[in-house]
Amino acid sequence: MAIETQIKSGDYDLISSGLVIAGGDKDLQIQIKAPDENTLTFILKFDTEDSNKNELKRSAKAVNNTTLEILFTNYNNILGSYSKEFWYIGTLLNRKLYLTYIIYGLTDTNLKKVEYSFYLGEEEQNG
Repeated sequence: MAIETQIKSGDYDLISSGLVIAGGDKDLQIQIKAPDENTLTFILKFDTEDSNKNELKRSAKAVNNTTLEILFTNYNNILGSYSKEFWYIGTLLNRKLYLTYIIYGLTDTNLKKVEYSFYLGEEEQNG
């Protein structure tokens, strides 16, 4: 017997979520394989800027058509740092793909606790 769970947040469909402990000096790689056999890869990197440790930064750059590299800078707070809204990061199955996250810096270590959720939103007009 197969049991399926579907979760929505408003008009957004949750397609993947998880919690991982990542080495702060190691890249974290997440792959999402769609039913149409397309696979998207997300490479999460973590950095600390000594000049301004309190300023959170995030940036993303496309490595190729199916891989996005995301750099989180200064996400070291033990209480967690998070996205304040759904972050549009691409398209999957002709729908907008969003990421939400909370990243905790673990005390006296380079380890990060990463909670993430990927959502599909509205249909992409130019697909």
